[in-house]
Amino acid sequence: MLIIFFFVGGLQLGLGAWICFTFVMLVVRIRWDLRRRAWFWITIAFALLLQVPFVLVIPWNDRNLT
Repeated sequence: MLIIFFFVGGLQLGLGAWICFTFVMLVVRIRWDLRRRAWFWITIAFALLLQVPFVLVIPWNDRNLT
């Protein structure tokens, strides 16, 4: 994923997307016992969709902000 964003939107954008994706996958790993529940996967998909605007709006190249 980081390589795709590097070519499309820049390394900083890819780094932000990678960080957000990593935290969601960490939650999936911690709560893996809920994997058979449909609401769990709906919630994970919703969390990923909520993070897209943050990755696109936050200026990741501003070191004072990040």
